[in-house]
Amino acid sequence: MTTKTIEFLGPPQIIRLNQLEGQKERRVSNWITAWDFSEAIDVGIVGVPLSKAGHLPAGVDSTPNAIRKAFIYFTTYDPDLGVDIQSLKVRYVGDVRLHATDLVENNRRIEQAMKEVFGLTGRVVTVIMGGDGSITAPVVRGMAAATKQKIGLVWFDSRADSRDVAEGGQSDVTPLRNILEAGVVQGSSTAVVGLHGFASSMEEHGWAAGQGVTLITARQARKEGIANVTQRALEVASKGTDAVYVSVDGTVLDMSSSASHLATVPGGLSWLEVQEALFLLGQGTRVKALDITAIDTYDDIKEVVARTSAGLLLAFLAGVKLRK
Repeated sequence: MTTKTIEFLGPPQIIRLNQLEGQKERRVSNWITAWDFSEAIDVGIVGVPLSKAGHLPAGVDSTPNAIRKAFIYFTTYDPDLGVDIQSLKVRYVGDVRLHATDLVENNRRIEQAMKEVFGLTGRVVTVIMGGDGSITAPVVRGMAAATKQKIGLVWFDSRADSRDVAEGGQSDVTPLRNILEAGVVQGSSTAVVGLHGFASSMEEHGWAAGQGVTLITARQARKEGIANVTQRALEVASKGTDAVYVSVDGTVLDMSSSASHLATVPGGLSWLEVQEALFLLGQGTRVKALDITAIDTYDDIKEVVARTSAGLLLAFLAGVKLRK
């Protein structure tokens, strides 16, 4: 029974169960249950189904439910990574309740709800399922307010998300700029990985570089190897900070891996590269939060996009398991 109430946070909207689970085989859909706010846990999952801030139309509000439904296809064991995550205590904390039309109000609600969530889960790992990319800014602000920690960022994206807010307000192409201009995170503690061609502007790229952000393109990642690039990004985000926040925008993926968003263009990272990166980051003891955003599951034939996203989340959890 729930003993704690968080304003603007409700129970997970959909949990899909597998009725044919094997006796010695745990299905992820059955394994992750709702949190009672008192049980000791390792990972808490929050859904933020916001789709009002996209600069292109997309059905990203359906994604938290789509990922939960896709968990029915997965077990807790991965022989490729050599990890069974079954012993981890992973629980759904809830979904943020959003206003139907007011974007400014929604940013306030997300920040307030996540401030309370991080106040409860500050010693465990928190996973946030978006929602469009704009949610990262209020989530990080909520984390900073709750934990009082210096935060570093590892940011996977096709662009640096640093468009001037004055051009059209807060959107899914402004969150990094919002965070840095608010002074919540320093540019020198931020690494953006996976930038690729014809996805943003020279001004946006130059602004981020001018703030001291480490910018690593998808082409660089392919040349250096994703493991080396991920380690470099983690070192940047860890220097002089107490905690690391990892953000994965679905547009970082190449279209051949997953047409995860209407803004996705060719030249991005493969699903396997991002999976490897998240597996490695999950092992980092300073990594305290992960968000997965900009994943469009509205027209998801055979749940390919949802299953891709679920697989990335589970790879991160496999890394977290190895911490223990």
